[in-house]
Amino acid sequence: MIKYEGYENKYYYDNQKIQDILNFIKNVLYNPLNRSKENISKLLEYIDSFMSTIKCIAEKAELFKRETEDEARDYFGIEFIKEFENIIEILNNQKTKLFIHGTSLDNCPSICENGLMYDRPNILSTAVPQPMTKEYGSYETLLNWPHREWKGLVLIAVPDECFTKFGLWNHFRNLKIMGYTSQNYKIDSEFIFGYIDVINKKIIRNPKYNRQHNYDNYKKDLDVFGKIDESRDDHILPDLSKYTENIIEESNDKKIHNAILELELFFSSLTSFVDNGINEIAYNDIMKNINLQIDIIKNNLQFIKTNEEIEEESKTVEKDMQIGEENFFEDYDFPSLDDEDIGLGR
Repeated sequence: MIKYEGYENKYYYDNQKIQDILNFIKNVLYNPLNRSKENISKLLEYIDSFMSTIKCIAEKAELFKRETEDEARDYFGIEFIKEFENIIEILNNQKTKLFIHGTSLDNCPSICENGLMYDRPNILSTAVPQPMTKEYGSYETLLNWPHREWKGLVLIAVPDECFTKFGLWNHFRNLKIMGYTSQNYKIDSEFIFGYIDVINKKIIRNPKYNRQHNYDNYKKDLDVFGKIDESRDDHILPDLSKYTENIIEESNDKKIHNAILELELFFSSLTSFVDNGINEIAYNDIMKNINLQIDIIKNNLQFIKTNEEIEEESKTVEKDMQIGEENFFEDYDFPSLDDEDIGLGR
């Protein structure tokens, strides 16, 4: 990142308006019987009222910007680039695909020694597939890794057969910590080619790396297995983000319920920035998510019951329960006193 002084937009808003929203969600909408069309519309009114308080002020600040691709190439230097692109060529010849996992530099030697552990066999949740082209064009991404700008980048060589025939993950234990599943899966060290030390511009190769693998008992990756296009000869993975698991269609009530919970989460996060304001990047990210949930609510609001409909439905349910109880007492053959005496005597 390049540091410089300039002006940035900071956003300020009325904290009481946020508290009104959070209190309404907690005190009213937590109860499913209160989740009527009128009350959900009231929530949208609270949100509109909050939006009207937002003010944008340009303030002097110390800012950062990402390097361009050319600046990143200059940072790493010719020798590093030559070595890295040679590694891509090696992996191509070995019929493997390169994935990169970002972490702290301190973690990298341990991962090379023991493998990369994770809580589920989904590589796309913990590593990013790289273009396997002769001239690599993403050095800016290596320099400013998207996830926390990690400076330790683990190089994972995923064999082509792990996309079509065999598993990638070693399910090496079944451990739970406080009821939650622990990191029970790992990509063994023999798949770890090495790692990049971004700070010192070095590539450290893993002596344990081995292209030959025994796939017995390995679990198939849930993200990439069956997703490679074998008809292509350029060794480039397709856009794996297009692949999604089968999604069960949710009911309109469930969609709104989930959207309300998401709104509660995002508005709660805004309370942390009340005093000092929120910068434009964070503001845009939160507001994008808030508006997404608002759209979900508006698109499903027409299918939600009114207060009157919920009240009538509650009366019907209560009446049915009363009838059910009456029928139970009418139809049930209660034991006589003699039967009870006999039962007690057994």
